[in-house]
Amino acid sequence: MNPPTTSESSAGDSSFESSTGPSRKRCRSSAATLTSSIHSIRALVPSYADLCLLQDIEADAIAVKVAVDRDVEAGIDAS
Repeated sequence: MNPPTTSESSAGDSSFESSTGPSRKRCRSSAATLTSSIHSIRALVPSYADLCLLQDIEADAIAVKVAVDRDVEAGIDAS
């Protein structure tokens, strides 16, 4: 005898629907979870371009400070 089909086995069993697991839409594979976590981590790590920009900003700030110090030592008034 063949096993009953889904419609035959669930017709008299009211617990059939409640015993099923989560839908496929809600299940994520471990690969998908790993990929999304890698993208999240990359968003937090500064890129090479970000680091270069920070170095440029720091170099500009140092250059301005040196120029101001030189002007102060020479007695030049900014106004």
